[in-house]
Amino acid sequence: MVRPEKTKAAALVYVALAGLLLLVPIPLEKVGIREGCTIWARLAYPFFHANFLHYVINSWALLSVVFAYDINPSRVLACYIASVLVPVGLLNLAVPTVGCSGVLYGLFGSLSLSVRRKWTWQVWWIGFIAVGFFMGGVNSWVHLWCYAWGLCIALLNMEVPIR
Repeated sequence: MVRPEKTKAAALVYVALAGLLLLVPIPLEKVGIREGCTIWARLAYPFFHANFLHYVINSWALLSVVFAYDINPSRVLACYIASVLVPVGLLNLAVPTVGCSGVLYGLFGSLSLSVRRKWTWQVWWIGFIAVGFFMGGVNSWVHLWCYAWGLCIALLNMEVPIR
């Protein structure tokens, strides 16, 4: 069993790596997920951010969720895989999308059955996703896809009492 400390350390390494990648002048079209993107772009887009504020918000959210809950690396990996498998053709992603918010929404969805106030949690996160549809520069389709997959991960890992 992997201890939560390793997940926390990995999250700190991710934040440092993503911060360093802000300094690399790579056009977002090369690393963003979109229609016709390469496998490299699919695998790399959660590590790149549009700007410093985007990086800070995603990093704060990642560290908050990892340090507040006992999240194991397999859950993070499952949410990462769900985020890189976003169906770009189905969601009409013509503009490149970058950032780890897909992974974050997957994590939030995967925690949705573990929190005490489940309905309140659902309402808040669905509200955040809905607000994103009215904001420019936010890819709420990716957020919705990843949250839904995170919820599926939670359902698959739900402990069912044996009678």
